[in-house]
Amino acid sequence: MADEAKRTRAVRVATYNIHRARGLDGRTRLERIAGVLAAIDADVIALQEVIGASPLKPGQAAELGAALGMGWVMAPTRHLRTALFGNVVLSRFPMRHHVQYDLTWKTCEHRGVQRVDIALDSDTLLAYEMNGEVLPVEHGFPVRVVVPGWTGNSWIKWLTSISVLDTEHDGFWMARAYRHPGKPVPPATAVPPERMQPVTSLRVKSVIAAPLDGSTVAGKLSRRGDELSALPGGRFPKKASPALRGKAAAESEHRMAQDRKVGDAPSHDRADRAHDREQLPRAARHHRRSHLRMR
Repeated sequence: MADEAKRTRAVRVATYNIHRARGLDGRTRLERIAGVLAAIDADVIALQEVIGASPLKPGQAAELGAALGMGWVMAPTRHLRTALFGNVVLSRFPMRHHVQYDLTWKTCEHRGVQRVDIALDSDTLLAYEMNGEVLPVEHGFPVRVVVPGWTGNSWIKWLTSISVLDTEHDGFWMARAYRHPGKPVPPATAVPPERMQPVTSLRVKSVIAAPLDGSTVAGKLSRRGDELSALPGGRFPKKASPALRGKAAAESEHRMAQDRKVGDAPSHDRADRAHDREQLPRAARHHRRSHLRMR
């Protein structure tokens, strides 16, 4: 559970039209705006009607960013005298990309909307190329999510859109397949569904046998190890030690038992998986079938 807590992050978002920092008393005092924003203590703040840089001043966006210790990007919609004027986003997280869209209608006052892509984890990527070329279909074309520190089921392939949910996704793979009891249990033990937890990380399933832990080495280093996981078809690495082969056999038997249970799943589970397959490109469906046979 401690690991799950580390992976769950609450983000506070606020939006505020500061009206050029002019209050109801008619006075323009940016420090009052900074005080209000500091009290809100939001991680991401979207501001409207902000005066930007001019030939004489750095602008309100720069001053607010410095006062709050936050990064910022501006999307000006027009000029106010010699200064930029428009929308600003302040963020405590890295801002990877931002785009401005013009919403002006005919002769009305200039309007715009600002889109900002914020990286809550600085290592998370949306990959569209591989080795300098367009991402192959079998690796997730057009886009694949790369989420270091999470298991492969979170590295979503064939991505076309992203939806933010306030509840856990109820699809087969996230709600039923990639789950674990939360603590060690004997193979084939029935665990109530409400006690099953989503898989977010896996322990390393290989052992470095040489050099030994704590050894001091010099010069060229050769490493030797054993893989604990079974190969396709229940086979094991030829060089694996008897002890490791025995442990791998037990793990493989447990996995196959779980696979048999999934194969006997209720019809609505199978319907969910059939629906998922229909949402994938044909080549991607073939790859997933191959993957399932290999597992």
